[in-house]
Amino acid sequence: MKKKLNLVFLSNANGGIATFQSNLINFLHEKKIKTYLLDKINNQTFFSINKKKNIKTFYSNVLKEIKLTIKYLSKIKNSNTLNIFIISNPVILLIYFFPIKLMFRKNRIIFFHHSHIIKNALYDYFIGYLTTLFKIFIDKTVYVSKFTKEWWEKFFFVNRFLKSKIIFNSTEKIKIKIKNRNKINVGFIGRFDSEKGIDKFLMYTKKNNLKNLNFIIFGDGNLKSLIPKKNKNIKLYNWSSKNFIYSQIDILFVTSEIENCPFTVIEAKSVGIPTITTSNGGINEIIKNNHDGIILKKNSKIIEINNSILEIINKYQIYRKNCLINSKKFSKKNQAKILKLFL
Repeated sequence: MKKKLNLVFLSNANGGIATFQSNLINFLHEKKIKTYLLDKINNQTFFSINKKKNIKTFYSNVLKEIKLTIKYLSKIKNSNTLNIFIISNPVILLIYFFPIKLMFRKNRIIFFHHSHIIKNALYDYFIGYLTTLFKIFIDKTVYVSKFTKEWWEKFFFVNRFLKSKIIFNSTEKIKIKIKNRNKINVGFIGRFDSEKGIDKFLMYTKKNNLKNLNFIIFGDGNLKSLIPKKNKNIKLYNWSSKNFIYSQIDILFVTSEIENCPFTVIEAKSVGIPTITTSNGGINEIIKNNHDGIILKKNSKIIEINNSILEIINKYQIYRKNCLINSKKFSKKNQAKILKLFL
């Protein structure tokens, strides 16, 4: 690495963004690049980091403890070091844009769009508008899918003229033991809310009439009470290690309304688990229909879902092989693409 770099993550992340950050930080650690993480105590990103030798963590709620966060920023090495700021939250960009520009002689800001605006609230669109204006003065915007990029360019047209790049999410290696089962395990992984479609998943478990199916559910959330406790065909787990999660399921079923670039699909693909989805959005860019998974319409009927499950079961080894081959697109090569943005 020719340039002396500091990578600074200003974060309040959870879910997919936290996974993205931890994967990238682990990659930076391998490259021996000094990394700073400013995030809440007990944050998801920190606990997902493998090794912490080159990582300095400052505990701060960056959205609420602004003075404390700025104090911590002042402790980051400045002088001739190039400080690269990684931001994925629009409000964080708005709060810290000027402090970064004033405090750091050599700085770059790279903004990652992991999603579009989901809630049709005036406040969210106002923040989106301000964020677009601020992005005129940063170094690069990164989108996790073509869908995400096109959405932001459609509703905030200024984005069409800004420096941007599409880099899909990537996954670290997951090791699982393949188990021979008498029944096929169809899995749900995610928050238990309507956005992630846990209600749709549960509706399918009630109405399907296929034999030899079990349903495995991983996650937590405010709709947990909907999950039946005494159904022998449904097993419920809290969040678990990726190794355990993907050793328990044979087919991933994604029922979210919209997904931009879900880690669950990429992680499942990396260990040879095909996906069936009824979601819209960028998820269609990472699944090759009838090849390493099956893409269904949002309001598909039970019989269509059943037929998709049977299709995968009957050709499971073919789908598995295709998943493993196509997963190479979402390897650490994507992390290397991100690294090139800093050079």
